[in-house]
Amino acid sequence: MDHATEPTRHGAAHRVSRIDAAVAPETVLALQLVIEREHVGLSEALRRLVAYGELVYRAIREEHAEVLVRTDRTVREVVLL
Repeated sequence: MDHATEPTRHGAAHRVSRIDAAVAPETVLALQLVIEREHVGLSEALRRLVAYGELVYRAIREEHAEVLVRTDRTVREVVLL
């Protein structure tokens, strides 16, 4: 993993890491979906999906919360394996 310091949009510097990882086809599809729908680059799509995942992970594991996905017709519970 390589480390570098890059400026943020607000001018402050933050440390970033470069990683080389093999990912499953489902992960590539998820990244492509965010890239296309949100008009962002690969790094931003990855950052967003990881942030969403961390939010759900912490809610369930640390706060013992129930996380639900509700639509007009269904309610599904998010379960961590």
